Amino acid sequence: MSLDNIQWLADREGWAWLAERDGELQMNAAARQLVGPLVGNESFDSVAARLADLSVAAVSAAGDRTELAGRDGRRARWMGTDEGRILMVAFEAEPAAKASEPPVEGDLARAVGHELGNALGALVGWIGMLREHPETFTVETLHRLERAASTARRAARDLLGTDEEVDADVEEVLQDVARLLEPAARKRGNRIAVQVTGLAGPVSVRRGEVFRILWNLALNAVQIVENGTIRLAASTRSGRLLLTVEDDGPGMSPALRSRIFEPGYGERPGGSGLGLALVASTVRRLRGAVNVRSELGQGTSFEIRLPAPPRTSAVMAKVGSPRRVLVIEDDPGIRELVGTTLDLRDVEAVVVDCATAARLAVSQGPFDLAVADLTLPDGRGDVLLAELKAQGHVARTLLMSGHVDPGVLAGPPDGWLAKPFDVPELIAAIEGRAAPVVAVG
Repeated sequence: MSLDNIQWLADREGWAWLAERDGELQMNAAARQLVGPLVGNESFDSVAARLADLSVAAVSAAGDRTELAGRDGRRARWMGTDEGRILMVAFEAEPAAKASEPPVEGDLARAVGHELGNALGALVGWIGMLREHPETFTVETLHRLERAASTARRAARDLLGTDEEVDADVEEVLQDVARLLEPAARKRGNRIAVQVTGLAGPVSVRRGEVFRILWNLALNAVQIVENGTIRLAASTRSGRLLLTVEDDGPGMSPALRSRIFEPGYGERPGGSGLGLALVASTVRRLRGAVNVRSELGQGTSFEIRLPAPPRTSAVMAKVGSPRRVLVIEDDPGIRELVGTTLDLRDVEAVVVDCATAARLAVSQGPFDLAVADLTLPDGRGDVLLAELKAQGHVARTLLMSGHVDPGVLAGPPDGWLAKPFDVPELIAAIEGRAAPVVAVG
């Protein structure tokens, strides 16, 4: 786990933290409330002692993953990485501002890289075959190309963390987690089983958050269990969605079970001790509950109870279809996709590749909607959209981007469309069904 990821989790949980990286001290707002102004060139140990309310000697003697108890009830924990060291302190004060995006683990990056390679390999193979033998093209061939492309898109989203506000069928999420972890499970002689029962049709969930919960629990099981079975399950009980991750591995001692969700605490060699803390944090944010049952030699079962989401519906009400749309996108593939989608829906589309061309296009009359990429060759898309709307050239604005955290946006735009997207998501955004962008900063 990188130092940045540890800092992210500490911010999300409202802990104070002090870090040392390349000889420089860093701390969040919560730590500054406790430490106060620095005195000259203070050492890390000196500032850490004030933060944890301990003596400098006690702080200096602490090793990696050491837990310290301060005199006023503060709980402090050390963690070290290749980049530096960090002291996290739990305290009763106003939590620090929370970061908006999750960290990406190396295990997930490797699994997604494998998945993308397979999907892109299938796409290139089919396209090559069709180039050599176009007479073999069938509807089934098109379906295979679409499945491969969809797999690549979902894998990219899981890696980038752009699925935070995307709805998906819970069974699809379970299957994706199982498929991504299957190579790692097979190396340890494990089998992953997926079971969905008691659901009256597809159940829609926030993909990003549910994926991270299941990924962290299942990855933990895969790395601990040998020659066993990991089961991922979904069902409903008493009006709530029930997710289960269980294994037939070595189980946990009562001491470990009682502290399993504490950040930095764990007994697995090489583990960061933060995966399960992230699970608990995400479940709390979803207003759910997590319970663990485990005995030594009897395996482990994690049960997550979430408020039951509505069933997925194939019919969604239109907010309004625009009649004239300005598209600003420098990538020719995306330009062609958006332009063709609009043409097929009898929407007049003016498609340009830069901000300069967009400013010329609006001189030909107003637009119902302007769609722009965040990063353009001659400026930022959000700044351009805010300008065009302020001048009355466009009624509504939609920003596209593959960035997880774009920072503070101008305007902000009326809607946000995360890349990569498919045609139904594009249509929903064009019709005003994309999530609005909240101004921050």
